[in-house]
Amino acid sequence: MEGLHEEMRREQYKENNNKILYRVRNNDQSLTLIKVAAGCPTNDAERDIYFSLRGDDWQGLDELGKCIGRNTKLRDLKLHMDLRGDMPDEDDYDEYADPHQALPENDPRMKQTVLFCKGLATNTSIQSIHLNVLGGNIFGLLNPFFKQNQNLNELVIHDCHYYQFWDDLISALRDCVSLKCVKINHMELMGEESGEIFQTLRIHQPQLEVLEFPANQLSRRSSEGEEELSNLLRDCNQLHTLDISRNSLSDDALQGGLLPYLGKLRFLNMSWNLLTITWEFDGWQALATLLKDPTCNLEELSLNGNQIIGKRLRSFARALAKNRKLKILDLTNNVIKAAGWDAFSDVLCDTSSINNTFNSNHTLRQLIKEDVSIENHDTLPGHIEQYLTLNNQHDDKKKVAASKIMQYHWRNITMFPFFEWELKCLPIAVNWFDNVPSFPRPRCEIEMSKLQAIYEFVRGMPMECADGYFGRNKKGSKKRART
Repeated sequence: MEGLHEEMRREQYKENNNKILYRVRNNDQSLTLIKVAAGCPTNDAERDIYFSLRGDDWQGLDELGKCIGRNTKLRDLKLHMDLRGDMPDEDDYDEYADPHQALPENDPRMKQTVLFCKGLATNTSIQSIHLNVLGGNIFGLLNPFFKQNQNLNELVIHDCHYYQFWDDLISALRDCVSLKCVKINHMELMGEESGEIFQTLRIHQPQLEVLEFPANQLSRRSSEGEEELSNLLRDCNQLHTLDISRNSLSDDALQGGLLPYLGKLRFLNMSWNLLTITWEFDGWQALATLLKDPTCNLEELSLNGNQIIGKRLRSFARALAKNRKLKILDLTNNVIKAAGWDAFSDVLCDTSSINNTFNSNHTLRQLIKEDVSIENHDTLPGHIEQYLTLNNQHDDKKKVAASKIMQYHWRNITMFPFFEWELKCLPIAVNWFDNVPSFPRPRCEIEMSKLQAIYEFVRGMPMECADGYFGRNKKGSKKRART
């Protein structure tokens, strides 16, 4: 029975692969993404793009490469392949052998992979390629494709083992002259290797916009990684997104030259690093000071899992008092208690006066992100969450300020301070109430406050209001009004 099920599964894979081949061969406009991987699709949507590597021969992969080479509609290609040879028997185990040794050249899977990459080389429509390839010199095999395709703007490398083929990896980063986005994830690259990658990108990819380099070790063994990253940030003026999370970064990285260039970015992820507080340099305080700089362009800063507590948390809160650009400060997994979150209370909404409420921070939208991998999520106090909800209501920050004022001062709004402007201020006040969002106060309460403002003007300046009305009528109306 099990053998029958396996045979039926193989036939299903084969049928689905033939459908993918037919669509690629005929330049189907709706097929812009293909995923090549072992196993089977996890849902119906993935089935339409999934080419399954079946059995020990990967039959049909060579034909797929030829079809992709002639295709002009495909935009995204994802390769999930295992080109590692079988591990030796326990009796033949060699502790010095490479555990990621590639399949031999005469293996059917390797032959199919070589033919696939050869066919792929003539494609010029693919703009993004994702490589999750274990073992084998996938970079060398794809080298003709990298040189030929001048439309490739995204290269994602995840968990690829490079040890024997480092030169081909660097060649790939050098030859893709149109790259705007490079993501190199979970490769445990040390300082020297990281430095060479950053140097290559700086020299050959000046148009780079996004660099993601998480779960590596760019600070280990050598400072070359930190130095070359600083040079990259200095010279690549198009770079706006940097992810250097989980890289064992310490204060030395910031102090050594990285800090001055971080303000050029819009999105920065420094989660799960090793920033500390020493007697000569405080990395957290340095980042908080960066946010105070009016030239800082950061819109999102992720400091997830960095144990930020106490006065360092208050430093970030104070930095946001004048910051009008940062939208997300991710402090998830820092074990912050309610008293710590209160540092952001007056920054987000100072209710001591209408003017202070108006001058509060209306830009920040998020302080924690829900992490589905962690059971006990960080929680914000209710009032902090409400302030952030108000900030999320509108892109127009004047409307956000109006919402906060109506939420916390609607019973105390008075027009007396504006009487020195006489009736010039009344249309402005009426227009302000008309444009206040109906959340969080209901519309009827807003209308009541508007009528109260008009009443205060009429009561405080009756003659000016009467002159303004009767002056528009026939001659003698002002005399009757004074009578």
